[in-house]
Amino acid sequence: MVGVLASGQFSGAIGLFLGLLVMALITRRVRQLILFVPALIGAMFAFQPVIQRRLEGFETASGLPVSWSGRLYNLSNYFWPELFSSGHFLLGVRPAARVATSTMATGYIWIESGYTWLLWAGGIPLLLSFLYFLWTNLRRNVTLARSREDAVGAVAVAVVVALVVVGVLMLIDPHLTYRGSADLLFALLGLSAVADASQATGREPLEATDVG
Repeated sequence: MVGVLASGQFSGAIGLFLGLLVMALITRRVRQLILFVPALIGAMFAFQPVIQRRLEGFETASGLPVSWSGRLYNLSNYFWPELFSSGHFLLGVRPAARVATSTMATGYIWIESGYTWLLWAGGIPLLLSFLYFLWTNLRRNVTLARSREDAVGAVAVAVVVALVVVGVLMLIDPHLTYRGSADLLFALLGLSAVADASQATGREPLEATDVG
């Protein structure tokens, strides 16, 4: 909690609260959320300068931080017009999630909205595939998390938390679908899938001490 708040990132803070809420709901321990209140208050007090500086971003004329208004401007002027013209949103525009421009030092403006990125890269089929991926894995791992109280259940809880955080934050941040977070998510999905398959066959997965 301290590390997330110290980073000063709104997406991190939103993900933290989502993660805590989802864990409490899955494990049916909502009352235990109150245990996090003292830690949260302490972290907010310790990092008040960081939080205050981030909140100052809402004092602009548009009411949005500069980074947020910049993202919205890029989407409104560079991506959405092309995406929603000539039916491009049906099958996508192109795989590259960027447009060339001379106004940026990098030479490109990148899409900074996860769901816009899905439509841009693959249209309705890719968007529906992502939603189906979320739904099927959430449903299976919620059941697994509530039926197991061992390491398998813990992995399933982690999968549910990760999928909820990714699914919500994709509205404002596409970065959760790559870099280390995607690698960790797919590793967790693999662990829960193996545990689920072994349960179906009546065999337990190998423990670390069994390998030798």
